[in-house]
Amino acid sequence: MALIQSIKQFDEEIQRIRDLTHEGELIFRGQSDSSWNIVSSAYRYVKGLYPALNVTLKTMEFFKSDVRKGLIQLNQYDGDDIVNIENEDEIMGMLQHLGGKSVFIDFSENQYISLYFACEKLACEKHGIVFVMEHRDDGLIYNIDGKSVGEYKKIELPSNNEASKRLKVQYSCFLNPTYSTVIQNNSNIHHIEIDRNCKEKILKELNEDKGINHNSVYPDFWGYMSRQTIDGNTHEFKSIAFREISQTIKDGCASKMNDVLKTLETLSNVNDEKDNSYKDEQRIKY
Repeated sequence: MALIQSIKQFDEEIQRIRDLTHEGELIFRGQSDSSWNIVSSAYRYVKGLYPALNVTLKTMEFFKSDVRKGLIQLNQYDGDDIVNIENEDEIMGMLQHLGGKSVFIDFSENQYISLYFACEKLACEKHGIVFVMEHRDDGLIYNIDGKSVGEYKKIELPSNNEASKRLKVQYSCFLNPTYSTVIQNNSNIHHIEIDRNCKEKILKELNEDKGINHNSVYPDFWGYMSRQTIDGNTHEFKSIAFREISQTIKDGCASKMNDVLKTLETLSNVNDEKDNSYKDEQRIKY
């Protein structure tokens, strides 16, 4: 399969897959690195803490139990129910969309949202990928060979819930793995690989043709926070710092030269950070 370099090519490949699907509806998952398997954030978290641990479905049940205990304590401390601890789906959905660790795996019912996620991390110099699976009326999600990989979850949250906006604009649904904690990235899953050299081009197309960009995908305070960048926040401070340095050198004030050197070192570090994060910062335009 050729690497995708435009929305037009992506649409053609989606249609080819859709023509092969007759029993259910397609759902999509975008990842910035085409070599990654499909795993939950909870799996990555636990595996990161205990690399030698065989993270099984039973491990994930322990994880959910710990989450529930933690939320019970939080509700007691806060004096008001932050989340309905009796609704496990709601808990996992909120955690997933507000930056927490969840056993659910994000999917979208919108193919272009998944394409955005496959392209958004421009600093990841790997081909992106969009996985395509099928959910059926029996409430399960299936891969190419007709084997179920887990439960299909569609969560409705109250409008005042912190995660409700993202759930809606991202056309969110979830996979709850019930057979394995790791879904292997192999030929058993429909997938579309995105050319790493065309990610920025595709982001522009998504913005211009579909109205999909960082603001529309993350329409909340957390989205704003992710758009805050080192360079953007220090531009004015750098201008002031350079003027102060110039004046200090002009005045020949030896007692302040240590401060000058420290300031120059800080500005140098900021520039290094800018170089390292430049590509990621560009996604705020799209």
